[in-house]
Amino acid sequence: MNRRHLLKGMGAIALYSSFPAILSEFLSSCKASDKKLQPTFFSEDEFHSVEGITDILLPATSTPGALETQVPYFIDLVVKNCMDKNDQQLIKNGLHQLGQQKFPSLSSAKKSNLIKKIDENAFKNESNNT
Repeated sequence: MNRRHLLKGMGAIALYSSFPAILSEFLSSCKASDKKLQPTFFSEDEFHSVEGITDILLPATSTPGALETQVPYFIDLVVKNCMDKNDQQLIKNGLHQLGQQKFPSLSSAKKSNLIKKIDENAFKNESNNT
């Protein structure tokens, strides 16, 4: 079985049970071809960073990637509707830090290296405790 199909199916089931209103809104907006999607929580610059991050994490291959499947818009909805103010601010602070490093204008290789470095630093203490 294709890993992406399995993850997509499992994710849809998990998300639908957790966020039915958000998932329903997202799915209906994806079907409306005449409606241009717009982020409702993130600023334009923040949203470009979210797009860059999701494209690195799930790039297009022989199957659609994060950008083709509108993942950044789904993240925008989830952050806006499902996270508390503290978590929202934490995400905005992280995106602001990426913006200071000119993340959207970096090459793909530099973006990937930066994301890997952030991930390693985020879990550095956890790996030392095991």
